[in-house]
Formats: sequence, C-alpha cells, structure tokens
Amino acid sequence: MDKSQKLVQIIKETAKEVPMQVRNNNEIFSKIPFNVFAESGLISQEEYNKIKPYIDEFKLNDPKNMIKWLIDIHFAGIESINDSVSAVRRDLLSSEISKISAVKDKIVTTYENDNQLVGYMEQLIDVISDIEGKIRDYIREIDKIDNLPSYKFFLQANFNKKKVTTAVQLTKASLNAYFEALNIYVVIANQNYRRQSNIKVNQYLEKKKDFINGLSFSLLLAYDKEKDESFWNSSVKLKEIDKIKSISKNLSEYLLCEEEKEIDFENNVIY
Repeated sequence: MDKSQKLVQIIKETAKEVPMQVRNNNEIFSKIPFNVFAESGLISQEEYNKIKPYIDEFKLNDPKNMIKWLIDIHFAGIESINDSVSAVRRDLLSSEISKISAVKDKIVTTYENDNQLVGYMEQLIDVISDIEGKIRDYIREIDKIDNLPSYKFFLQANFNKKKVTTAVQLTKASLNAYFEALNIYVVIANQNYRRQSNIKVNQYLEKKKDFINGLSFSLLLAYDKEKDESFWNSSVKLKEIDKIKSISKNLSEYLLCEEEKEIDFENNVIY
C-alpha cells in the first residue's frame, strides 16, 4: 500500500472502534461519517470520493494531524468512560482515568520533542498495569460473594446484589478504559519509535492477551444484569487487541512511508 491507502485503512479501522457515545456526544466527531469510514471491503474510487472531503476538512493527510486525530478520539472515549464510572460509584478507577487524561494535558502543554514521548508511554504502562489490578480486584470481589454458602448469600441478598452489580459495572468500565489506554499507548509508541520495527508494540500487546485470557468472563456474564454476551467474551476481547495491532502496523508503515517519500495525495487514485 502507498501512503494514501495506508491513511484510509487507518481511518477505516479506527472508525470501527469509536464508542457510540463519542460519535453522538462530540461535536467534532459527529461531523465525520463513521458509517462510511467503517465500510468493509476494498476502497473503491466511489468510496474514496465520499471519504476524501472529510480527510481534507480535518487535514488527516498530514501525519501530525493524523496522530492528533487518533489521540483525540481515544481521549474522548476515556472522558465518556469517566462519566459512566462517576454514575456508578466514585472509585479509585476514576483516579486512573484521570492519569490517562493528564497524559493528554502534558502532550498539549509540554510536548516539544519525541524524547518526551518515552515518559508519556511509561506513565500509560503504569496506568494500564494499575487498571489490570483493579479488574482482578473487582472479579475477586464477585467471586468471593459467589462462593458464599447459600444461607449467607440469602441473608445478605440485598447487600450482595448491590455490591456485585457495582463490581460488574466497574469491571466493564475498567475494560473499556483499558482498551482506550492501549490505543493511546500504541499511537504514542509509533510516533516515538518511528523507523524502529513494530516488534516492541506487538510484544507488549501479546502480554495483554495473557491478561485477558486469565479473566473469568463466564462469572461476569452470570452476574451482568444486561447479559451482554458480546462484551463478556474473551475471544471478542482478544480480537480487539488484534485490531489494535493491525492499526499499529498500518500507522507504523504510514509514518515510515511519510519519511521515505512524498506522495501527491491530491492526485493519487485509489482502487
């Protein structure tokens, strides 16, 4: 793929993962036809003609704008998750989400060169690790109640019901924040590594698969009021990591292509 094809592929793959609340609540993102961007299959000239005006409007053919657009999308997702957490319970999870938002503030206010990106990446890795710990704690809390003798469970029914419901909701919010943080990490990592291979990012994401495989999704589904089978599915979550890897690969190749040669984006034809 050449530069422009890589750009369209990144936009399409990213658009598929944008949370609905971000599409509906954000004034900027609501202008973008995500339904067009997320169409499957090859990009035809007709499809490209639909997408190009929005690429031009947001100047996404400029790598700096592309990186900013990707980061803004995922930070908007973090902000929407924080709202849902606050509605459930003021929890230490809110603190972790605030740390992710703080990375954005630092990028906006103090970012001057790529050397600083290493520090931002380290902060995100710490937050991602902390969120993993919280997810384990929430599941452990549910498991402890699930294993109570039946008479104790019955005697504490109302209390247990509320406690389990909260733990399930916080686990869901934590997993959403977890994947948004991974997306942000990947974008920043690619901006930092530049010509280096994508191996480091892939190795890190593979370790995250081990974490996902160790979660008790069946237990969470059993206590989820909404019975959201598609969410509490380890295979689906593993595919989400694969999607992040795919976007990372395309982004890495796009940035490399940008460094190696300049392509006339305006006149390039995509089939």
